[in-house]
Amino acid sequence: MVKKRGRRVSKKIVTTKKVGLVVKNLVVFAILFAVSFILFNASTEGSLAKNLFFLLFFIFGALAVALVIVYLILFFLKKMRA
Repeated sequence: MVKKRGRRVSKKIVTTKKVGLVVKNLVVFAILFAVSFILFNASTEGSLAKNLFFLLFFIFGALAVALVIVYLILFFLKKMRA
């Protein structure tokens, strides 16, 4: 018995769901970045809290920049496909 190969279905990347997810995460990390930056500037000099908030705003800022890059990649992929 010979099995017939069915028509191959190409996988389509669902960019609308991915773009929505990236934008949602970008907003969350941008807000966390802003809050930790404000708390970093409000904390007293030489305290443990100042070091903690510096680390937090550095991490959240790096994640926000990474999400902006991902958003731009998805945006240009969508524009090239159209």
